[in-house]
Amino acid sequence: MMKKLIFFSVIFFGLLLQSSGQGISTLLEKAPLVPNSCGEAYMASTLKTEVELLDNGTEFKRVKSWDADARVSKFGAEVDLWTERINAQLEGNSFSLTGENETDKDLRLQLTALEKQATELLAQWNKYSERLKNINPDFIPLSDMDYGCDQIRASANKLTENTKLYNAILKEGRNAIMGKIKDFEVQFGQLAKVKSPLFNNEVLSHALTVGLILTDWNLIVNVANTHLVDTAVSLNNGMCK
Repeated sequence: MMKKLIFFSVIFFGLLLQSSGQGISTLLEKAPLVPNSCGEAYMASTLKTEVELLDNGTEFKRVKSWDADARVSKFGAEVDLWTERINAQLEGNSFSLTGENETDKDLRLQLTALEKQATELLAQWNKYSERLKNINPDFIPLSDMDYGCDQIRASANKLTENTKLYNAILKEGRNAIMGKIKDFEVQFGQLAKVKSPLFNNEVLSHALTVGLILTDWNLIVNVANTHLVDTAVSLNNGMCK
């Protein structure tokens, strides 16, 4: 009975492994770009405001906090879910970690090739990531409490210029690695069929390596989006026309 349970469990996790590996390109294809301007990022965000009555009798909506727009936040949630699913599969395989591993020579060579693919993919992406993170790396959004409208507006204009560079590099990087990621997924899907928990965990670890690209993309877009929105909030709260 225990052997049957292990057999069917391995099949189940093998199917999950295939779907997880094949989800990388799907997520990357729909990964969001950086909003084109402070105004665009601001309007797409969910703003929490507090109404103030000005001396001239008009109402002013001061932004107290904000949440990123659904497009940006949804992608981050999907990447987190993908990673959690992989980790759940790793944990699910752990009940058989003392069992026999797959030692077939041809499979081992394929696994080594998969590892090489994953490592090279991440290294290739990291070159684009470094360029992205070097775009105005010391930027700090200007507070309306400490800076005037002209300074904040100049900062906003600079950010808008930067978005063009961000998105050009993001698109370039995605185009450069997409074909290789799909090749990785094909090999991943084949090796995920091997009914060995230990072997499956090795396969999974290489998917996680490639998945770091998704995590990094999400971080880069979120940081850029935060700078845009925070700057737009300063323009609003500073009542800059």
